[in-house]
Amino acid sequence: MRGPRSRYYALRAIGWLADQLLLFLVPVLAFKLTGSLAWSGIALTAQWAPRLIALPVGGLLADRFDVTAFYVVNDLVRCMAGLAGVLAIILFPDEAGATVIVFSVVAGVCCEQTLVAGEKLAGRLIPPEIMPGAQSLLGSLEQGALLLAPAIGGGLVLLDTVWTALVITMLFFVSLAIAFSLPEGRRTEKPDRPISGSLSSLAGELATGLRTIGRIPVLLGIVVATMLVNLLLGAIQTAAPDLVVRSYGHSEGVLGTMYTVAGIAAMAAMPAMNRLIRRFGLLAVAAAASLTQAVVFTLLTSASLFWVFAGLVAVFMIGDSMFTVVIRIVRITVVRPDEFGRTVAAIHMLNFAPVPLVGLILAAADGRVPLGIVIPTIGLVTLVSLALLMRRLRPLVAACPDLHPLEEKRKARALVP
Repeated sequence: MRGPRSRYYALRAIGWLADQLLLFLVPVLAFKLTGSLAWSGIALTAQWAPRLIALPVGGLLADRFDVTAFYVVNDLVRCMAGLAGVLAIILFPDEAGATVIVFSVVAGVCCEQTLVAGEKLAGRLIPPEIMPGAQSLLGSLEQGALLLAPAIGGGLVLLDTVWTALVITMLFFVSLAIAFSLPEGRRTEKPDRPISGSLSSLAGELATGLRTIGRIPVLLGIVVATMLVNLLLGAIQTAAPDLVVRSYGHSEGVLGTMYTVAGIAAMAAMPAMNRLIRRFGLLAVAAAASLTQAVVFTLLTSASLFWVFAGLVAVFMIGDSMFTVVIRIVRITVVRPDEFGRTVAAIHMLNFAPVPLVGLILAAADGRVPLGIVIPTIGLVTLVSLALLMRRLRPLVAACPDLHPLEEKRKARALVP
C-alpha cells in the first residue's frame, strides 16, 4: 500500500498546485488584460461562484460512485478544457480574457470535485493509525502549493497568456496519469443511497451537512470566523494587482515575488504552531491570528511604501496559515467520521461563500469609491465582528468535551515548573 499512498500524496500535491495557480492567476490576468479593478473582481466572482455550487454536488457524487473513477473523470474534463482553452487563445487572441475566465470556471468546478474525492480517498488508502501524520503531511503539501503557486504564477504573468493555460493543462495531465495508477474500489461495494432523485438528494446532503455544523456550536463559530477571514483574503486577491500597479508602480509579475515571500514567512511560522497551541490553547491562537489579519488588512492602503505593503501582506498570510491549522484541528476533532464527507463539503461552501461577494463589492466600487476608503471600511467591520465572535467562542470551547483533551494537555504543561 505504500506505493498507492505515495501516488496519492503526489496526486493531492499536483492538484493543489494547479488549483492555487488558477486562484492566483485569474484575477491578475483579468487586470493585466483589461487594466480594470472591476474586471478583476468579476473574474474572482466568476471563478468562485460555480466552485461553491460544485462542492455539495461533489459530495453527492463521491458517495455514489467509485472515488478513483470519479477523480479520473474530473481530471479528463480538466484536461479537455485546458486543451480547448489553449486552442481558443491561439485562434482568438483578442478574446483571451474571456477564454481564461471560462477555462477557470470549468477547471475550478472540477478542482472542488476532486477536493471532496481526495478527502474520501484518504480513508481508503491511509490506515487510521497513521492518519494524524498523514494529515500533517497533507497540510504541508497544501502549504507548499500555496508557496510555489505565486512564484510560478509571477513568472507566467510575464509570458503570453497561452503559456499560462498550457502549464496548468500539463499539470492536469500529470494528475490524470497519477489518478489512473491508483487502485479502484471494490466492485462489490454499492452506494449507500440510490442514484435517482439527484436534485433532492443533493439538497438533502447539503442540508445534513449544514445541520451538522449548526448542531456543534464551536464548529459553527469557527466556520463564521473563517468566512470573515476569507472575505479579507478575497479582497486582497482582487485589489492587490490594482494597488501594486497603480499605487506603487510595479508590474503584475511582482505579485508573485510578494506572495512567495509571504508564503515562506507563513511556512516558517508553522513549526511553532504545536507549541503555541499547547501553551496558549486553540482559542487564543485563533483569536490572535484572525484579529491580526483584520488589523493588517485595515492598514493595507495606508502603506506609503511597497515594502511596507508587502510586509503587511506577509503578516496576513502568516495569520491565515495559523488559523488554517486551528480549523483543521477543530474539524477533525468534533465531526464524526460518518458525517465527515458531507460536512466538509458544507464547511468549504460556507467558508468561501464571501469570496465572490467581495469580488462583486470591489467591482461595483471601482471608479466610484476609492480603495483607500473601501479597504479600511471592510477591515474595521470585520475586525469588530471577529472580536465579538471570539468572545462568544470562549464559553463554547469550554463547553465542547471533544476539545477538552487538548486544553487539559495545555493546562498540565502550564503546571510543570
